Amino acid sequence: MVVRPFIFYRQNVIEKIRGHLLEKVTSWYQNWFGQAEVPSMELFQGDQHPGYVDTCQTYIDKGDNLAVENGVILAWENSQIILQKLAKEDTLHADVDSELSRYLMEKLAKDFSMMVANGNTVMEGQDCAEFKHTSGSGWLTGFIMVADMKFCFCIPPSIVSSLADSLQLPLLQKVSGDLEPVVSGCKQLVAEMSAELIPLELTLGELLEIQVGDVIRLDHPLEEPAVLVCGGEPLLKGTLGISGERKAIKLVS
Repeated sequence: MVVRPFIFYRQNVIEKIRGHLLEKVTSWYQNWFGQAEVPSMELFQGDQHPGYVDTCQTYIDKGDNLAVENGVILAWENSQIILQKLAKEDTLHADVDSELSRYLMEKLAKDFSMMVANGNTVMEGQDCAEFKHTSGSGWLTGFIMVADMKFCFCIPPSIVSSLADSLQLPLLQKVSGDLEPVVSGCKQLVAEMSAELIPLELTLGELLEIQVGDVIRLDHPLEEPAVLVCGGEPLLKGTLGISGERKAIKLVS
């Protein structure tokens, strides 16, 4: 069974981040589309809205009208309308499959991600696969509505944390009293962890010749950290060593 993390963000913090992003989104929209309309925007914690997470996952699975830049996921419903707005000509019949169209949409998404991330980079691995694996836990998801265009977006936890830091906001919400017994009880559960090295490959002949006392040279480089695994899921990386009279692992990432 995969145990997924759950993170609670303060609702007032989400609202302040929404206000901050709305100002940036308005500037982003006006810069690209040259119109004075003010977009509307909704923002919420991903795993608190399973239906919306499912919608985002549908976009990801289809892979159409979707771009991922610096961990920020941006999806849109109608490329044709967006391209018409970009060209500022309602009569334009752009080919949504053309290289120029794809280039424009990629630039649009890249500019959006840079605006959201504010120059910060995401932690390695925070992308579409991570969003699906965690069912949106720790991510902020939302949508932008302006005129007849709709954009959906997902912001990874590391960018959420950076936004909160830049706004000097206390990000995490204290666990409510109703959940404290549950959380306290979970702390008593036992989890088995192991350190894994790069697997060693041997031929069947080599395997049959192994004897007690043989020294087997592993394929794991000395500078390569081992992977700490719990429940079959990789959690952290560390270097192996000795602590007292026991073997140990020092966490490095």
